[in-house]
Amino acid sequence: MGCCSSSEGKRDWKPLEDRSCTDIPWLIIFSLFCIGMACICGYPIATGAASRLISGYDSYGNTCGHNNTKIEGVPHSGQNMKEKKYVFFLDPCNLDIINRKIKSMALCVSKCPSTELKTYGELKQFALNNGSNLCSYDIYPSRYPSHPDRFTKCPKLPVPPSKPVPVLHRCIPVDISCYAEFAQGFITFVSDNTVLRRVIAGVMASKEIIIGLCLLALALSLIMMVVIRYISKVLVWILTVLVIIGSIGGTAVLWWLYVDHRNCPE
Repeated sequence: MGCCSSSEGKRDWKPLEDRSCTDIPWLIIFSLFCIGMACICGYPIATGAASRLISGYDSYGNTCGHNNTKIEGVPHSGQNMKEKKYVFFLDPCNLDIINRKIKSMALCVSKCPSTELKTYGELKQFALNNGSNLCSYDIYPSRYPSHPDRFTKCPKLPVPPSKPVPVLHRCIPVDISCYAEFAQGFITFVSDNTVLRRVIAGVMASKEIIIGLCLLALALSLIMMVVIRYISKVLVWILTVLVIIGSIGGTAVLWWLYVDHRNCPE
């Protein structure tokens, strides 16, 4: 019996009691889709050395912070770098504009130099104190000041101070002038790249049309929201009729093209 002598009776439908699973086939399809996507993502992570993107690697193929396997034909590869987690570039400000990368030898180090190192003697002392060799692996720290290859296999002096990045494990210079060279290299790349320059020139030449189309899209979206709000039923019928007409018209056109192709002489 309802409130105030109403005639409402007991409901037959009990949403909290009469429950059952629905859309089981679609749930199975969605589960298979999720499993497939997990396999697709897991395979490149397991076989593509995705850790190299985060941990970084040196010029000899060793992943920093990992125990590496020997690479045939590559010297100094296959070393245990578990204690050397950071990537150090001998000349971090030397940017290769053509290939868009740092044109410098990369080494795995255990600590980034926090202060400026001006001489090879300071490089030697830093390596002996921290166990972090800033020259190539085939040069012992005691030979830094006198080794004949110190100008090519040791960092360019003076070595700017740098800080380790916890996520990407790179030694990033703190000198602002280095980033100015990166900005200049980027501007040079943009000015020298023909395709990118054409794209930017096309956008700048058509900026009025692009802005106008954006405003038109905004206005049409607002009108569509109002239409959906007040005449949703009419809109549904209009869309249904348009879909039906389009389907029939498209089918007729395809059949006409098929018949015309069949009747066309070879």
